[in-house]
Amino acid sequence: PKMTAEEFLRSRPLSRAYFRSPNSFFIYRQQFVKQLKLENYNDQMVKVSKWAGIFWSN
Repeated sequence: PKMTAEEFLRSRPLSRAYFRSPNSFFIYRQQFVKQLKLENYNDQMVKVSKWAGIFWSN
């Protein structure tokens, strides 16, 4: 799924919104998890993170 800057900032707590932004992989992983949930994949986050890393590398 696509994410706008406004959506991203809204999803962060105000206490963290003004610190450094997360790196691009963390943003990618967040959207990767969101897409898996839309497709009803419910697996351990350890596995999901590994999958995100594999797809990120390609």
